[in-house]
Amino acid sequence: MQTNKLPEWYKEGVPRVSDVVSYIYPFDWNSKKRYQKWLKENYVDEDAYLKEAQTVWTFIHQCMEDYITMGLFPPYEDIECPIIKETIEKGIEYIESVKESFPTNKWRTLIAEPVLIDKDERYQWSSDLVLINEKKKTVVIIDWKTFGIAKAKWWLDNKYKKPYDKIKKGRLQFSLYWETFKQKGYEVEDIILVYLHQTKAYPYELKQYTKKELDRILEDFALHKKEQQKKDEREDLIIIRNTRDMKITLRKPTEQYGYMEIEIDWYKLEDGKTLEDKIDEAKALIKYTLNKE
Repeated sequence: MQTNKLPEWYKEGVPRVSDVVSYIYPFDWNSKKRYQKWLKENYVDEDAYLKEAQTVWTFIHQCMEDYITMGLFPPYEDIECPIIKETIEKGIEYIESVKESFPTNKWRTLIAEPVLIDKDERYQWSSDLVLINEKKKTVVIIDWKTFGIAKAKWWLDNKYKKPYDKIKKGRLQFSLYWETFKQKGYEVEDIILVYLHQTKAYPYELKQYTKKELDRILEDFALHKKEQQKKDEREDLIIIRNTRDMKITLRKPTEQYGYMEIEIDWYKLEDGKTLEDKIDEAKALIKYTLNKE
């Protein structure tokens, strides 16, 4: 398969997969407090840390892409930190293990950073590495994650802990990747999240969301964006989204009842009903009940 068969640029106005994932798994503010406390204890400026994290992430990913696309080894003489050097080396070792497991030929191709867009333009994405078998119409999707590697800049300890929260996010991220390839007629052999951490590369194979679950998640994400534009119209109505359990709760503060709540279970939506339909019905029921009283 030639790379020019895939879209080669992001399309203006189409959300990225990271936007959807960030909505479903918002930042944990308790983790934020612990992280800020850690920075303070180690006399590290937060802006400097975030800038370094982005720089290191970009550099490592670029090294991987150069190695995949052109066979170029990283400029090790320019890498001052041995931890970053070791992390890149382990990534290259992993790429070589992939090549051994899935040898390339005229039908099988390794592609770095392909950009794909959902057929309904609900999202778009780019994965770090995709292995495509054009003859069998199958793909293997691989994505790199670095974990705390920016600590190396300040020579701080980076004890590895399995980041289960990131694995959950990866499950949704990769499920959306999988769905896009399925739309194009490809089956996914494997979806692998690889955590690069100094002396090891930790791979995880991820269970996928069903198409129905993904459709509901994307429907809810689109509805959320629409509601943000009309936020001033419903300041006193609280909408609590529990996407992980596929439920939405509408909560209305009232003088009579304190809070009046209606829960919507995604799995129990009637055929042909959208989340927006169900939310509008719930709003109408709340309004009717309060007016009746």
